[in-house]
Amino acid sequence: MENKAVTISTQLAIFIDSTIARPDLLFNSLNSEIGEVIDAMPQTLPLPADAPADIPRVIGTSSFGKFNLNISLNRIDFVENYTPTEEIEKSVTEFKLKCNTLIATIFQKYGVVRIGLVGNYYIPHKNPSQLIADLYLNENKRNLDEITIRINNRDTFKNIQINNVINLSQGQVTAQNYNGNAVIVQLDYNSTDNNTPLEEGLTLALFKEKSIAYNSKHVEDVSGL
Repeated sequence: MENKAVTISTQLAIFIDSTIARPDLLFNSLNSEIGEVIDAMPQTLPLPADAPADIPRVIGTSSFGKFNLNISLNRIDFVENYTPTEEIEKSVTEFKLKCNTLIATIFQKYGVVRIGLVGNYYIPHKNPSQLIADLYLNENKRNLDEITIRINNRDTFKNIQINNVINLSQGQVTAQNYNGNAVIVQLDYNSTDNNTPLEEGLTLALFKEKSIAYNSKHVEDVSGL
């Protein structure tokens, strides 16, 4: 490995057991609870009633693109984007605190049936497709121009089945301190659909356990890069 993993973004997705009748009001409530990090006017989409429930009805982005908060009819997504020059470890810690607040606030109004934690990263490398191929493919398939690998190593947490998905691909990165080829890594740790709502304490414990998806050192360990 030429360089360490750099965090691009972290995301929490929360899936609920009923329809959000007023996504705009929920957006305002959640944004207030997390310190009004969305400081710009949100966009409300006037979608028809039969549009898929998971399409966002309210899209909120902070003025400099640091945070995103989107409300669909059956899910809430919260994202933080990072720059290589900031104290990412500190920012991720604060992001996790905001996520705990979101989970607790949503439980006051809805049942939660599933959560997903996503971390996006890049690892600088002069030949990312070759690096991935050397690690994951046999010798007669290593000379490839493009490669994408998806791995799911399922496990359970207190009887809840968890998908631990790793997506790897090659890409081009343009950042403040790096411009070049890189391995693009996404960790997507998510619980499977639950027939009944999860308990709040269990959901918070699950989030704590799987928030390792937001740790750049963990990316290097689980991917082998």
